[in-house]
Amino acid sequence: MTFRRLLVLSLTGLLVLALPGVAPAHDHRVPLALLRIHGFPQRGRVISADWVARREAGCVEKERRKEMRFGPPVRVNIGLYPGRLRLLTRHRPRLRILSWILLDGEKRPVGSPEEIPFELEPLARNGRTLAWDAVFDLTVLEHRYIAVFARWPDRENCDQMQRVTWTYHIRGL
Repeated sequence: MTFRRLLVLSLTGLLVLALPGVAPAHDHRVPLALLRIHGFPQRGRVISADWVARREAGCVEKERRKEMRFGPPVRVNIGLYPGRLRLLTRHRPRLRILSWILLDGEKRPVGSPEEIPFELEPLARNGRTLAWDAVFDLTVLEHRYIAVFARWPDRENCDQMQRVTWTYHIRGL
């Protein structure tokens, strides 16, 4: 095992231990999302979030928007890999996972995306759902730019949908 790989695995372990627990049902924080491809983790980069929270004065909308950008890649050998996207929330999300293989000169996705089929599985302990895993297969040839679009019904009766978009970058060697 190379020093770099040992360092990455050690830092990954520390990151997982340092991640906060599952958010309570009504704190309305954007959930963390961790993608694992071939055992290598990558934390999602939040691109946009439309989040509503109840305050004393009523419902308050929090919104964050950025251009779709992709961070540094997780590097894996070329091949077909099982992927697992873990969303640290108790609430079942509605998901859409899209992938592109090219970016333009301004680092935006080019062309029609490929929709990635997945199975959604709850992660439960003692009968309580702690998180949700979207499990899928991903063929990595060169670059894969992935965007995950998620939404949930509001849990504080503000009649809004909670929405978030995360991006990931995988590179084949």
